[in-house]
Amino acid sequence: MSFLTNDVPDARMAEVFRMRIDACFTISGRGTVVSGEVLVGGIHKGDEVIIVHAGDERRVTCAGVEMISVRRDVPGAPSYPPIGLLVPGLDKFEPVAGDYAVIR
Repeated sequence: MSFLTNDVPDARMAEVFRMRIDACFTISGRGTVVSGEVLVGGIHKGDEVIIVHAGDERRVTCAGVEMISVRRDVPGAPSYPPIGLLVPGLDKFEPVAGDYAVIR
């Protein structure tokens, strides 16, 4: 059963942001959006985010943050679930539900 926990970032790591991804989709001309529940911390537009997917990590820059509950772009989001992150550059590296977005 250890293979189930090997891909999950350790909660004891010094992360300033951690979000469990619930959905991922592409907006034509803008990029990939990952949405989910913020578990720890906050994020701002321009922050470097690590997407953890199936044991791999991809570093991308957050190009936008939207608080889903109010349906508008915000400069940053504290721990208010759910949010959407615009992260261009994830074409072949598609996150799925259960993956994580973190800032260390």
